[in-house]
Amino acid sequence: MNPPSAWAVAVRDAPKVAEQCWTHPSPKGPKGRFDPGNPNFWAIWGFSANKAAAKSLLLHLSQRSSVEQLVAASHGYDIPPFEKLHDFKTWEEEGPPKGTLYNYPPRGDVIASISGAPAPTRIGNQIFAQATMTKMIAHCTQGGESIDKAMDWAASELEGFMRS
Repeated sequence: MNPPSAWAVAVRDAPKVAEQCWTHPSPKGPKGRFDPGNPNFWAIWGFSANKAAAKSLLLHLSQRSSVEQLVAASHGYDIPPFEKLHDFKTWEEEGPPKGTLYNYPPRGDVIASISGAPAPTRIGNQIFAQATMTKMIAHCTQGGESIDKAMDWAASELEGFMRS
């Protein structure tokens, strides 16, 4: 679910392999088409010495033209957190092959799913940071556990998060 990483390594180490890579939309199930989301935001520390300059910088970096330059500099790897910023030409033009990353940012009917949402912040952060959902799936697919047993494991993890 992170196609640009494999593609970027192939571009660097095995260009002929990179030419054969393509990003496809996720399959659609009865509840919709879900892609993993990883929203990143910038912030200014409360103890920052020059908050006015920091706010000015963040305002500049948050402008559409700046975000587009940042996406281009990352070769399409970085996806802005806002849907209105998912239409940059970088994803259409990056290659080889040209357009290989077009389907990387969520488009159309894709629902961005953030691990740990919509749990309360202190618990959702732990679900995300500890990769609880990923580990739960691994308990089934790699560990051979039943779905119920894997869910019981995850429930015990959540109980621990609520105690901390």
